[in-house]
Amino acid sequence: MQLVQWGLIPSWLKDPRVFKPLINARSETAAEKPSFRGAMRHRRCLIPATGYYEWTGRRGAKQPHLIRLKGQELFAMAGLWEAWLGADGSEIETMAVLTTAANGDVAAIHDRMPVILDRCDYERWIDCSAGSAMGIGDLLRPLPEGCVSVTAVNPKLNHPDAEGPDLHLPAIPTLL
Repeated sequence: MQLVQWGLIPSWLKDPRVFKPLINARSETAAEKPSFRGAMRHRRCLIPATGYYEWTGRRGAKQPHLIRLKGQELFAMAGLWEAWLGADGSEIETMAVLTTAANGDVAAIHDRMPVILDRCDYERWIDCSAGSAMGIGDLLRPLPEGCVSVTAVNPKLNHPDAEGPDLHLPAIPTLL
């Protein structure tokens, strides 16, 4: 089984070692950008998630925020995937999440958010049989306000060696 790496590497790239993978694609321009337009027409995917993080604060004192859908534990973000093939036959499968303008719930901490799809739109999003990005533009929008919860969580989340369920607990303000 081959794992898909986060951070899209365009198929036309000569050497992925000298390229910073593209973790996000702006939904407003992805269909026109050379790095994403082929995937928008032929390789759309669903990225399952239970939440995602955004950070506020200055370097060295970042505060992570966990963003989840209210009343829906699992959801899917709109994604694009690409397969890069090396001259030696090696293959790297990569993906990126599509982003849109933040809704009112998220705008206070970040100006962008992932495109989160309604379950009823999953099939339409991944159906690339038309070979076009036509007919999916209405899906590339922010969620309505009131659909997500934003929770400041344990700042230890910023440390790569930190792990455990307590990282998702709300941050406890201190008096000191």
